[in-house]
Amino acid sequence: MGRGWRATLAATVATVALAACAPGDSGTDPAATDPATPGASAGEATEVPTAPGGLLECGDPDADKVIEIADADLTTATWSTPSGFEETFAYHEENPVEEVFSSWTAQPTADVALLNVVTVVIYDGLDWGEMVDQCGAIPVERIMEIQAGYTAEIGAETLTEPEVTTVAGHPAVEQYISLPEYDYHGYWLFSRTQVLHAYCQWTNEEDLLEAACAELIPSIQVSP
Repeated sequence: MGRGWRATLAATVATVALAACAPGDSGTDPAATDPATPGASAGEATEVPTAPGGLLECGDPDADKVIEIADADLTTATWSTPSGFEETFAYHEENPVEEVFSSWTAQPTADVALLNVVTVVIYDGLDWGEMVDQCGAIPVERIMEIQAGYTAEIGAETLTEPEVTTVAGHPAVEQYISLPEYDYHGYWLFSRTQVLHAYCQWTNEEDLLEAACAELIPSIQVSP
C-alpha cells in the first residue's frame, strides 16, 4: 500500500464520544411583522409570530455560523474525475472516522510525486448524538473546537478558519489544513449518519491540485 492521507475534519469525530461531529444550519429566518401591514394601527405594538404547539422555530440569521445536516444518502454520491487525472489504488485512509463505505483517489497522469492526489471518502454508520440540534444543525464554532483539538494531536495546522460552502447543493464546510508532509484543501458534507470528505492534497504542484478540486467539487451529486 502507498502512503496514506489524513481525513482531518471527519477524523476529528474520533475524539468525540459515540462517533462523529459536524456543523449545521437549518430552517428559515423568523418573520417579523411589518408595522405597515394591514390591520396594524400606527403606534400599536405588533406581535412577532411564534411556532405553534410548543415546537421550536428553526432558522438562524447568522447562516454562516451553522451547518444544516443534509437530508440525503451520501453513499449514492457520484463525481467526475478531473481532467488530467487518473484513478489510483496506491493509497489508503490513514485515520478513518469509523466505517469507510467507499474511498476513491486520483493522481495526475503527468506527475509521479507522492501525495499529490484528489480523493473522496464516504463514512457510513455514524451517530452525531446530541451534537445535532432539533433543527438538524450544528454550529460551525463546534467544528472549529473539534478541529483544533485534532490538528494539535496529529501535528497539523489549520491554515484557514472553517467556512460554510455548498457541496452537491447542501451546506458544507471548507478549510485548508497543513501537515508536515503535505497541505490540503478539504470539503466536508454531513448527513445524520454519514460524512463525505472530498479534498485535494499536495506536496508540490498546488495550482494543479487546486484546479482539480475546482472540477471535482462541483461535479459531486447525491440522491435524497
